[in-house]
Amino acid sequence: MQNEELRTAQAEIEAGRARYFDLYDLAPVGYCTLSEKGVIVEANLTAATLLGTNRSALIKQPISRFILKEDQDIYYLHRKQLFEVGGPQECELRLVKPDGTHFWAHLTVIAAQAEDGATVCRVVLSDITERRRAEEELRHLRNYLSNIIDSMPSVLVGVDAEAKITLWNKTAEKNTGVVGAHAQGYLLSHIFPRLAPEMKKITESIRSREIIHHRKRTCVSERGPRYEDVTIYPLTGERVEGAVIRIDDVTEQVRLEEMMVQAEKMLSIGGFAAGMAHEINNPLAGIMQTANVMADRLTNENMPANLKAAREAGVSMAAIRNFMEARGIPRMLKTIRKSGLRAAEIVSNMLGFARKSEAQVSFHDLSDLIDKTLDLAATDYDIIKQYDFKSIEIRREFEDGLPPVSCEGAKIQQVLLNIFRNGAEAMQTAGTGKPIFIVRTEFDKERKMVCMEIEDNGPGMDEAICKRVFEPFYTTKPVGEGTGLGLSVSYFIITENYGGKIAVESQPGKGTKFVIRLPLKSTNDELSTVNADLLPKNEAAANGTLPSKNRGDNP
Repeated sequence: MQNEELRTAQAEIEAGRARYFDLYDLAPVGYCTLSEKGVIVEANLTAATLLGTNRSALIKQPISRFILKEDQDIYYLHRKQLFEVGGPQECELRLVKPDGTHFWAHLTVIAAQAEDGATVCRVVLSDITERRRAEEELRHLRNYLSNIIDSMPSVLVGVDAEAKITLWNKTAEKNTGVVGAHAQGYLLSHIFPRLAPEMKKITESIRSREIIHHRKRTCVSERGPRYEDVTIYPLTGERVEGAVIRIDDVTEQVRLEEMMVQAEKMLSIGGFAAGMAHEINNPLAGIMQTANVMADRLTNENMPANLKAAREAGVSMAAIRNFMEARGIPRMLKTIRKSGLRAAEIVSNMLGFARKSEAQVSFHDLSDLIDKTLDLAATDYDIIKQYDFKSIEIRREFEDGLPPVSCEGAKIQQVLLNIFRNGAEAMQTAGTGKPIFIVRTEFDKERKMVCMEIEDNGPGMDEAICKRVFEPFYTTKPVGEGTGLGLSVSYFIITENYGGKIAVESQPGKGTKFVIRLPLKSTNDELSTVNADLLPKNEAAANGTLPSKNRGDNP
């Protein structure tokens, strides 16, 4: 009986051992035992299969033989830590098969004692090639998306439901000076105070899951007033709450829109100019004609109709003349005629300046163009700011015999008018006590260029502003009072259209001087055809036969 029980027990042990080895050999992971020196003393079939060989070929082989050369340091480092620390060690490295191919494996190693008391290492091998490939693809995708986000010119900021930052692209870093690592996890209003007023909209967008736009939002920066579009996109995934805020700088777009509106206004003015001139000139002609008739009827003692009317009234023409002179009536009538002529001249100048240019080039006396521009500028008046160009003293220092320059008169007037207006407004804003413009012309014989200088005694500009004064859309005026295009357009006209030069000299508190140089012969091929109508007049000016204008008073 005892023998039978013993045999049964032994059979069960053998069966159990067989089941154990089946489970051990056919396990989904590889098992192997290493000696203290790293030699394989035992391995299951899965380990042999993973390493691409049979089990017998593994036994008595150092495990390092199956580790990729570049990853062996990883193995030795963890092996050292295993014996020093004693706890389980894990690492990921590449194992090499006899055919030279390799795969990524995850190793879990623990120290143990064999039956004979020797120290051994139990190793669990897992093939993680697919996982590593998926992780690499995910890493590549993340880098790709990150590069796209960082390459965007817009500021992109992600926040969670509590308005804590989860995304911060490079443009946001550049805009705020805060790097992404320092922004992550902090409240948006603390890191980006400029967006604090938008917090309610961000919360509302997350709650309603609707996109919210804030167009042309005004903000102030070191470069002056700026405009930006703020768009809030709520995250719509399941169990995901938050939003992405996109900020686009649309300052140039706003400036262009303002410029287009201004251009439309100027086109309208140009279109109405002829009609306005006609409507104004008619009553002006009536006023001047009536003034002439009145002067003739009140002072002409030889006109029969005057003598007859005087006799019928019981007075003499001499008495009427004496009364009129005593009351200053002839002087007043003369003033009426003079003012009428002045108004007619202003209307003519405005019509010539506003009329659409056909790029007709002719020879112009720059001194004459300056005078015409000053006449136009003298009509500039702002009742709200109590600004009147005529209150500015004009000193002319024109060189005699200045040669004429081939150009479009209206464009040069546009340049001069921009400079005069900017200077006048600057002096008025700064409260300059006795504003003065000194206007000079001279001929540079060596360079064969005609030079114009416009100098004021206003507040001046520092070096930083001088460097940017010709940049498009750059302005120091308050929002809504300037497009920042006047001087940039002037720079383009002088340098690109005529091959000339324009420069500014200024210091704070010491006024500003603009220097314009124009070549006698334009470099623009389009200017080669010159209207010869003004040649005799301007040749006379070049020879010094026309009257010159030296120091003078207001126009």
